[in-house]
Amino acid sequence: MAGNDFIWRFTPSRTEPRLLEEIFVQRESLLADLLERISESVLTDNKHQILLIGPRGIGKTHLIALMHHRVTQDPALSDKVRIAWLLEDETITSFVQLMKRFYELLAEEYPAEFPLNWLEDLLDLPPARILKALETTLVDKFRDKVLLLFVENLDLIFEGLGDEGQKKWRAFLQTHPFMSVVATSQRIFRSIQSREQPFFGFFATNHLQPLHTSDAVELLRRIGRHREQADLVEFLATPEGRSRVRALHHIAGGNHRISIVMSGFLTRESLDDLVEPFERMADAMTPYYQERMRWLSAQQRQIVEYLCSREDTCTPKEIARHLLAAENTVSSQLNKLLKLGYVLRSPRGRESLYELAEPLMRLASEVKEKRRKPLRLLVNFLRIWYRPEVLPQLLVKAGTFDLTYQYEEFQNPEAALACYDKFLETDPQNETALTLKGNLLSRLGRHEAAFHCYEQGLEFGSAEQRHGFSRCEPMFALRCWERGFEALAEAFDRFPGDRNHDVEMIIDLMMRLSEGAEELQQHVSRLIAIYCEADALDFLGSGLLRSLRRIDVGRIGLETLKNWREAWLKWGGGHPELGIPLRIFRVGIEYFLQGDEKVLLDLVTPERTILRQLLMLSRSNLAEE
Repeated sequence: MAGNDFIWRFTPSRTEPRLLEEIFVQRESLLADLLERISESVLTDNKHQILLIGPRGIGKTHLIALMHHRVTQDPALSDKVRIAWLLEDETITSFVQLMKRFYELLAEEYPAEFPLNWLEDLLDLPPARILKALETTLVDKFRDKVLLLFVENLDLIFEGLGDEGQKKWRAFLQTHPFMSVVATSQRIFRSIQSREQPFFGFFATNHLQPLHTSDAVELLRRIGRHREQADLVEFLATPEGRSRVRALHHIAGGNHRISIVMSGFLTRESLDDLVEPFERMADAMTPYYQERMRWLSAQQRQIVEYLCSREDTCTPKEIARHLLAAENTVSSQLNKLLKLGYVLRSPRGRESLYELAEPLMRLASEVKEKRRKPLRLLVNFLRIWYRPEVLPQLLVKAGTFDLTYQYEEFQNPEAALACYDKFLETDPQNETALTLKGNLLSRLGRHEAAFHCYEQGLEFGSAEQRHGFSRCEPMFALRCWERGFEALAEAFDRFPGDRNHDVEMIIDLMMRLSEGAEELQQHVSRLIAIYCEADALDFLGSGLLRSLRRIDVGRIGLETLKNWREAWLKWGGGHPELGIPLRIFRVGIEYFLQGDEKVLLDLVTPERTILRQLLMLSRSNLAEE
């Protein structure tokens, strides 16, 4: 790949504009709107002042780079505008430094109009005279032009300017309206939020939204097409490929930068596996997070390191206890970390719960620790959790099967069964008919008859895995526990590596039909042992979580739910593969017991998102900051 085809992950401004255009997703309408406002600022007296707000890696610089490119390429604007781009690493501590920096940036882009030696000759003068000369010169040079300022990390620029510097700049903008500012910030900050501040109400704010899963798929597809990875592009178009991106998206949180970093490690094979690209991405991000840690004070670093070691949210009191520090000191430092974007805070009654704002920071810290395996366990869990659910095979819509389908659709199961029987008279060994008849019988509660249909499928030499596992369900439904467990173990022996059976249904039947705490303990223990022997605990954990959506508290009862939770925590707690599912499961059961959504705040945001999806809870139902 040519050097100018490299996608710069941390400095998008260095990426070729052509390539930035090629991989631009999600925000075309926003970009068009911003360009329209810039055009109005350049061509009329109505000057727009814009602030783009979003966390690190959300694509702010990418957006500015495209604005810069399109404005400079627009013949209607290029002669009437001059652009100065203040990058994110700039440090400014006074208004005169700001004006000097604007001139320097203009001199780099337009040396004939803004000679740098003129500025050099000024530097021996007192700052007040330098400022006066800069103001006079800029006003004179922009009598018939507009200065378009791109300013990254405006909050840090304002912090460096202080109150006096902000007031001077605001007064200059008011007196000499030739500047149009497009700025970025990671957050809303006091200088634009407080009515007492000079820039209150000055900027029109736009909050940048994270990538949706479909946007992430499209981004990776475009990068893959650019790199001529045809097999990867093809895989991304499949349900399985999109499910892998959903797993990536769960950690990336819609972050553009992380998706682009990950793209560097993706092939058709690695996207399917997921573990290796996740590990390589975390490793690649480690220096970035290490550098960010160096910006913090010693106590702030301790707090972040402690949160990296935690798998749940925690209070300032808990953090102070482990760090041997005063609680009020920890609370103060947490507030600072919150403003800096390192942590998230969720209020629950009179207490506040904290977690890392970027889950990948914790995962990156774990890459170095060879004895810990949470990253691999997490990726395996997400790979299974976001895989496409195996949908029941629809009937072949022709002849008798089409009629059967219509009977089922119109809720006439007896007529549908008659159609199956008629078809099986002419083809008694038809696998599809036997399976579908067994499924219908199971739904009707005729579990013994369903079991026999699945048995026939096996006897006739079917290679379909669903027959072997489906016959377990009727046995559990009939409380023939031993026969059910034997059928399950036999199915794993016959179809090792199977991940297509309905483990959720098996778990639900066990929860509803087991009698008493002791039987629940026995059945959970036996089930875990079988899946452990089959090396399928990750699949069992996913099924356990999905079974939460079947819970009917009124039918099951609170006591059974408590016994059910205790059985899983007792017998599953020693298996690392079940760690994440059990953590989410425990909070899910607690939600059913208490009926209070705020128990979900015990989970960190990515896990809380999964539980919300399962319980179909809207984010707005739960107050969070």
